[in-house]
Amino acid sequence: MSKVPVAELASLLNDWNMEIKKDHADEAERLFAKAKQAVEEIDDADILIYYSLLEKRHHILMYNLRGQKGNVSTKSIEGHYGKKEDDLSNRLAYYFDFYEGVYEQHQGNYEVALQMYQSAEKLLDKIPSEIERADFDFKVAWLYYRLSHIMLSLSYIRRALHVYKRHKQYERRTALSYSLIAANLTEIGRYEEALENYRLAEEVLTSEQDDFMLAQLHHNVAILYSFWNKPKESIRHLEKALSHQEYYDSDFFFHSTYLISRELCVIGEKQRCKPIYRGCICQNERCFS
Repeated sequence: MSKVPVAELASLLNDWNMEIKKDHADEAERLFAKAKQAVEEIDDADILIYYSLLEKRHHILMYNLRGQKGNVSTKSIEGHYGKKEDDLSNRLAYYFDFYEGVYEQHQGNYEVALQMYQSAEKLLDKIPSEIERADFDFKVAWLYYRLSHIMLSLSYIRRALHVYKRHKQYERRTALSYSLIAANLTEIGRYEEALENYRLAEEVLTSEQDDFMLAQLHHNVAILYSFWNKPKESIRHLEKALSHQEYYDSDFFFHSTYLISRELCVIGEKQRCKPIYRGCICQNERCFS
């Protein structure tokens, strides 16, 4: 194959990066395949670092939005190429810290992720893009949610949502922002407000015709109803999630089947667990005695 010019490959990587930011899983997958082939004959250090950062984030995207496990390297990029910020553009230096933070967050290393985000934020002001700022706020909001810092999470995600709503092609990110607001509100018992935000997310995803993300949404609404002590409503939404074949075949299957097992036990219908799953994983052994 002919060698792709560095400038052309950089443009391809930028396009791929934008599709990842928009949560366009299918288009991101197409561009990933092109970039993976093109990068094989490139020896430019900056391009290789950029590609490796995007590859990590791409696999995280495909897991989050399609339940697909990718081969995300457990090794730091620094170990492969060396981190030489003097030689990197402001944008690439920022991406290095930010995307490493995204990766560490995905791995559950929240303290390290927070440190990487704090380092990235120092470079963010050098990038005049409100979408980049929104992308940063979105990821930090999810981290604070995982750390149970609800008010901080709400502050960051509402700021991100304000930007996404003004930009076309960020509909999926808009829906995910509504969902995160709802998840935070669920944690503090504001169930009616949470349900309204899930309704807004559903409107967006319905217009996008993304059935997999709608299935994920039903799972999240089921969590809300579980917190609300409405197990029958929770079960109804879990059944909607599991009725989607691609979702059923993904790793997310296990999250939903665990929750539906628990909710069926709550209403005293433990026998309904057995025929639903490939192997019921309810952790309460008494449910199957």
